[in-house]
Amino acid sequence: MYLSRAVFGGAILCALAGCGTLVPEIEEFWGSENDVGYKVNALVSQVECELSEGVGYLEKYDQAHPPSKLGWLKDWAAQVTLTLTILESDALNPGITFNTPLNNGTITYGKNAITVAQSSATGLGGTLSSAATRTDTITAVYRISDLAKAQGRSCIPPTPNGTLFIESDLKLKQWLLEAMFPEYMETLHYPSVSSANVKNGFISHEVNFKIVSSGNVTPSWKLVRVSANTGNSPFFSADRERTQDLLITLGPVQQGSPKSSPALAPAAQNAALAAQIGSAVATAIKASTQ
Repeated sequence: MYLSRAVFGGAILCALAGCGTLVPEIEEFWGSENDVGYKVNALVSQVECELSEGVGYLEKYDQAHPPSKLGWLKDWAAQVTLTLTILESDALNPGITFNTPLNNGTITYGKNAITVAQSSATGLGGTLSSAATRTDTITAVYRISDLAKAQGRSCIPPTPNGTLFIESDLKLKQWLLEAMFPEYMETLHYPSVSSANVKNGFISHEVNFKIVSSGNVTPSWKLVRVSANTGNSPFFSADRERTQDLLITLGPVQQGSPKSSPALAPAAQNAALAAQIGSAVATAIKASTQ
């Protein structure tokens, strides 16, 4: 009965935190496969909506503070990279100790004889662990001029079952205003598309969400001849870590880039690629340590 409860507890942990022997699912255990497409689409729509709202806010700000200093912004583009990473791991740490009772020993303390229990023990233990990582990436490029035309929608998304956790407010409007303020103060001048190959012609914004759930179960026995799992390490543990990384890079459109599929200028592309590589390396290090 006790063993069956322990096995049942381990199964619950696998459901809640995940076991690193299969490709992890994006959805949580309470969701369904049908939720994933809707949730990812909702995420992309949310980012696009907030970008449009931010661009519209910049236009109104620019019109309210003449002379206009953001006319060049319509020739820029925004590259949005959404990375969803699921890391699941588990570990099994069984331990057993063979006890051999011995005859009691007697020691003399002053005038008193004290009886001391004696025994010998041999411990055996091992560790078995596994980890699985799933990384899904979506990249889209929007022309700022197109984002300016797509204003007017509500950027507050519904909350479906098993919602992912990138939601309002992503602070995009705040970030855009802060990034453009040095232009108004003439501290720096962002390049237009005609000078797209300069090294400092981009701005970027990254948001990272991380949720970790974990659990463990440790059935233990302490008998005369045998003891099991009486140490500090849990007998079975499971972890599930969900990371959502949103990287937005704004920069001039690369010269010669088609209107239907714009591309960022090289400096902005290199910055976005460097950020993605850094995030991927951090994820790989995290997986290896588990």
